[in-house]
Parts: sequence; structure tokens; C-alpha cells
Amino acid sequence: TEKKKFSAQLLYNIHFFIEKKLKNAVPSNERFLKHIRSFSTSKYVS
Repeated sequence: TEKKKFSAQLLYNIHFFIEKKLKNAVPSNERFLKHIRSFSTSKYVS
């Protein structure tokens, strides 16, 4: 539970970092970004 909480936080940090990095990246990364967003969302919900 505590470990799960930590990994969830780590996952969030990674997503945040990637979004920041790809903010001005090429449009082809947009699909990748959406995939990550939906992935993280489904992770947190379950």
C-alpha cells in the first residue's frame, strides 16, 4: 500500500516531466502523450 502510493507518485512525476518535455515537441508526440494520459488515469482510478 505504501509502496503502491510511492510508485503512483513516481509515475505522476514521470508523466509531468514528459508532458513538460514534449510541450513544444513535434505533433507526432501528441498521440503518445494522450496514450500516457489515459494510461495514468486508468491506473489511478483502479
